[in-house]
Amino acid sequence: IVMNRKYIVELSEEEKQELVDYCKKGMVNVRKYKRAAILLKADRCRYTTEQICEAVQVSSSTVFRVKRQFVEENLAAALNEGARSGAMRKTSAKDEATLIATVCTKPPTGHARWTLSLLGERLVTLTDLDSISYETIRRRLKENALKPWQKKMWCVATMDAEYIARMEHVLELYAEPADELNPIINFDEAMKQLVDDTRPAQPMKPGQTKRLDYEYKRVGVANL
Repeated sequence: IVMNRKYIVELSEEEKQELVDYCKKGMVNVRKYKRAAILLKADRCRYTTEQICEAVQVSSSTVFRVKRQFVEENLAAALNEGARSGAMRKTSAKDEATLIATVCTKPPTGHARWTLSLLGERLVTLTDLDSISYETIRRRLKENALKPWQKKMWCVATMDAEYIARMEHVLELYAEPADELNPIINFDEAMKQLVDDTRPAQPMKPGQTKRLDYEYKRVGVANL
């Protein structure tokens, strides 16, 4: 039933350029390259699933999974896959320590952030490695919860008397004993990918259930 759904890939200009640039690189991860090729060919239904399978040499289930991850999550999720068990680690503990130390420093002059390419070049320079794939670097960063491509805006408060008083009020509230008649409710937010139908649903009528089209597309993100 799930495989009957059709996910519509609509790449932004920035996403399309990122995929094109990646496919033009010399040394790339084969599986990630195929995912990038799938997304480029699936953009706005330029090719059918059968045509994509033949051109990229993948199964229809792979095409389906990549398109679904792109629509329901994001480009990074569609390009990358979870770590596979059973394979020998290609980096030593010392190599990984060097990677962690490097990615936590400022990037080279002229670069806004550390990229996988820059990290690979630096590791080859600083360690005994002759080469290292982008996928290996990505996995080591994921294992250590390091995301050099992300930045978070944070309000750095002024620690004056008013701020401290409000902080103490919140801490006192948290320290109160549990009371079923006066519960304390906390709110948090999370960014979620939004999807929508490409065609309006047909309402239910006598003798016919409600009908939903099986195509979905991305319509942005929202903070819930």
